[in-house]
Amino acid sequence: MSNSIFVQSDDKFDVIVYYEIVGKKVTLHDIPPKDCQSLKVTFAYPDYATAQRILQLSTKMPSDGGPPVMDFLQMENALLYTLIREWDAKDEKGAPIDVTNENVSKLRVEIARSLTSRVLREIGPLV
Repeated sequence: MSNSIFVQSDDKFDVIVYYEIVGKKVTLHDIPPKDCQSLKVTFAYPDYATAQRILQLSTKMPSDGGPPVMDFLQMENALLYTLIREWDAKDEKGAPIDVTNENVSKLRVEIARSLTSRVLREIGPLV
């Protein structure tokens, strides 16, 4: 990240999720044990306009005219779909998997939630 008060288009950060899959169970690790797998994801650092867009996508207006409600699941989606720039995901044959909204939506829940929590730790609160 630059030392400017303005976010630059190349301001990015990496998040690495370490995991093991045994059967259908995913185990996440903060410190990678021997022979675990990893997913490295590069995220864009959001500027003010992007943060506002993420919040807007995450806010629902109740039909009864009440105050706006933050939908945290929508916020997780908006963070991932908006900020992911690249990753090192590969298919079973070792070929790179493109970053697309469809592929992001296919991530295992444990991996996606780990990514969003780490992104929020990196960028801080949006509100």
